[in-house]
Amino acid sequence: MKTEKGFTLIEVMITVAIVAVIAAAVYNAYFSSLQAWNYNKSRMEVQRVQDLTHRWISQYARKATAVNPNYNNSSLTSDQDILYLEYNDAGTTKAVAFGRGSNTDDYLYFYDLTNSKQRKITDLKFTDPNFSFSNGLIQITANIINQETTNNYQFNSYFNTRLLK
Repeated sequence: MKTEKGFTLIEVMITVAIVAVIAAAVYNAYFSSLQAWNYNKSRMEVQRVQDLTHRWISQYARKATAVNPNYNNSSLTSDQDILYLEYNDAGTTKAVAFGRGSNTDDYLYFYDLTNSKQRKITDLKFTDPNFSFSNGLIQITANIINQETTNNYQFNSYFNTRLLK
């Protein structure tokens, strides 16, 4: 009798089943880690926008000599929610404002009113901004929308103006 070398059908089926289970586990682990990475990337972007916005506003809020949280200037924007700040720089009074571009443009802008310039601060949208001022403290609340994930994050920040009373 001749001895043949090779695999039986049962051995091949068991091997294919084991490889399929391993492939499914690797597939699941890969896509779970990809999902976690995308979530963390989205959160980091929102945190970066919050930090950037906070730094821009606090830079001017700290040295403010006048604050108007309900500033209205139709030449800048039709939006009613604008934060106006005046400050002294080397003996010269300068003015800046923060607000959305319009009711339909939800990006946050910095307006240099002294030099008639504007700059978009962030690439994420700010909706429902609300500026208030009480006892030398500016409060800002808004929603930040991440367009990639369509998640909505609450932005809430306080700034001490150091105004002399």
